[in-house]
Amino acid sequence: AKERKRNEKVSKDITNTNSADYSAITSDSLRNPQLNAIRFIEALSRLIPPRSRSDRTCFRNVADWLADGYSAGQFTSEIFGHVLDYAKQARHGDNPAAVFMATIKEELGYEKKAL
Repeated sequence: AKERKRNEKVSKDITNTNSADYSAITSDSLRNPQLNAIRFIEALSRLIPPRSRSDRTCFRNVADWLADGYSAGQFTSEIFGHVLDYAKQARHGDNPAAVFMATIKEELGYEKKAL
């Protein structure tokens, strides 16, 4: 019973964080897409703590891609919340960052920009 209560508390904390992050991201969405990208990276890093420089780079690339897509009208401001939901689901995998990236590629057609 104690374990169940603890798990419920953790679930509520994660849900509240996701809601707060989503609200912060969407409130500035019309004014500054790059600010959204920064807030998105912060929220994503709380959900899936990066384990390497590669993880941080991937998160930054995804955030930039979302901000560019939003600026171009490809996505609505809701995309940031949807992608955070993907991150929340990916937390349960053996390698959450890899699961997250695979989900983004499959669901949204994410491709890293060529340099």
